[in-house]
Amino acid sequence: FQAFRGRKDVQLILRTYFGPEPQNTESIVKNDIQNVKESLHMTDDEKPPVKIIPNTLSKRQLAKLYRSFDVFLFPSRGEGWGIPVSEAMACGVPVISPRHSGLQDFVPDYDLSIRYSEVPIPDDNILLRMNRDYYGLNWYNPDINQLIAVLNKVRKIGKDVKKKYSDKILKRSNILSKTG
Repeated sequence: FQAFRGRKDVQLILRTYFGPEPQNTESIVKNDIQNVKESLHMTDDEKPPVKIIPNTLSKRQLAKLYRSFDVFLFPSRGEGWGIPVSEAMACGVPVISPRHSGLQDFVPDYDLSIRYSEVPIPDDNILLRMNRDYYGLNWYNPDINQLIAVLNKVRKIGKDVKKKYSDKILKRSNILSKTG
């Protein structure tokens, strides 16, 4: 939100699914978004528009959604594979993401990659309430300042961002299709 404070020419789209209680996904996410905005002391005029997609999409709908993006932001704290990242890349969309865990196998090592630090999962995190197997494990915290800088860089490139990064994306997508 900090990167787009006061910008109305940007829309943040969150496609999410909240495990065991999918019917509550939208209200949980809206509450979390409101908490973030309040913690950043944003006025209504400063808040970028956010669209929440809390349901499952068909493959065709999902591909159409990905292709509508200028970039795909995926500041994941931990991944086994990162299927949404590979799907976005297969649709020709540049990905802003850390390169850790499964993501490092196919996210290009380019200037849209973001640094991260490894930290313990906080004891009060909802992930631990849902699955105690994660207790005592670490996750990856994306470097927020660098993330903001990368988002601002992409904004300055504008609509040409897909063209600028298409070679790197296609190279990686081809690797995925041959190994997938």
